[in-house]
Amino acid sequence: MASLTFPRRRALRLALWPLLLLNAAGCFKTQDTEITGAGDPLFTLTGRVSDIDSNRPLRDALVEIKALNLKSQVDSNGVYSFSGLKVGTRTLQVSAANYATAQIAVTFQYEDRDVVQDVALTKALGIAWRGDVPFANPSGIWWENNQLFMTNYDTKGGFMYRLDENLRVLQVSPHLGTLFHDTCFYRIRTCFWKDSICYERIDPIDPFRPDSITLDSVFVDCSQRLYGVVRIGDHIYTSDGIGAFWTLEFPPPDPFKSVRAPRFFRLDPQSLEVLDVRAVRDTLDIEVLSLITDLAWDGQVLWLTNMFKNSLPKFRFDSLTALAVYPSPASKPVGAAWDGKYLWISAANRLLQLHHDARIRNRYILPGEALDQIAWDGTNMWAINTSFKQILKLTIPLKDHL
Repeated sequence: MASLTFPRRRALRLALWPLLLLNAAGCFKTQDTEITGAGDPLFTLTGRVSDIDSNRPLRDALVEIKALNLKSQVDSNGVYSFSGLKVGTRTLQVSAANYATAQIAVTFQYEDRDVVQDVALTKALGIAWRGDVPFANPSGIWWENNQLFMTNYDTKGGFMYRLDENLRVLQVSPHLGTLFHDTCFYRIRTCFWKDSICYERIDPIDPFRPDSITLDSVFVDCSQRLYGVVRIGDHIYTSDGIGAFWTLEFPPPDPFKSVRAPRFFRLDPQSLEVLDVRAVRDTLDIEVLSLITDLAWDGQVLWLTNMFKNSLPKFRFDSLTALAVYPSPASKPVGAAWDGKYLWISAANRLLQLHHDARIRNRYILPGEALDQIAWDGTNMWAINTSFKQILKLTIPLKDHL
């Protein structure tokens, strides 16, 4: 029996030699911090939660990693902290009163140990009231004396409505902006497409075969569609916008007319009748004027939103001449309003309050909604949601906008 057990003991002693050598080398002394160890490294995560515009700390913010059931209430400086986190990607959920909740993915890699992730939250708008618009294409809004002035457009112009705050129609204007003919197009660019390449013109010496060419032309549609409502002095104004679209039809339908700039309709606020019509000078760049969707009067100059060029043109209204064109700080701005001190614009689900040079002063968000033309009533912002044909009365949180 002894001859049977001896080899097994010897084999056990031989098998232990590699482990003893590794232990002498110190490979098992720092498993949590050494990448070469048997365990994963552990991480700390810290950061500061602040307002995106003022940078002030949000002292009531809560930071969570819900997958790990971890929470961290920020301190008086807005700082949060987690420890003992392993390699991988974790989703932070950051919330605070009067702010939109944010979710941020944070990745912990082997070469990291202490990870810093600051979070800036955007103020959240509230909805005080909403109602359904009683017509098809709401495209402008103005509030005064607990009443709303709104525009509704068709292919040849549109109408001005007066409504109470519950959207009951009190008065409708005569039709505005009727054309003498049904269509009006102006070609601003032509592409000859071949193999996904746009050619401005075809070489007459070596033309493409006709069956290999697709012709696209960009036209401006100058049928009047009313956009925006604003009071200037004793009168209400609205404008007809200009739209751009692609068409394969060439030449364009007759009559082929040159493009004209938007016109401004001056209305009597009591009768809603048109008193006169003024046109912007033809020398202005057509691209600056394309797709103007709202108006705002600051007491001295008229502001416009141009979603086609992502710009905010500023005009002298007495002469209808451009003073400046600012790049919009938000893509595709639609609405514009003046609160007595600052310009506001809307874009997608956001409201931005701007300085006089169009820099952002405050920004607000309303997840799940689309904010189009807007109007300020002294306390709240009214906004059209054209997708659902609704009007929203929005509350502005905190007092940063004052």
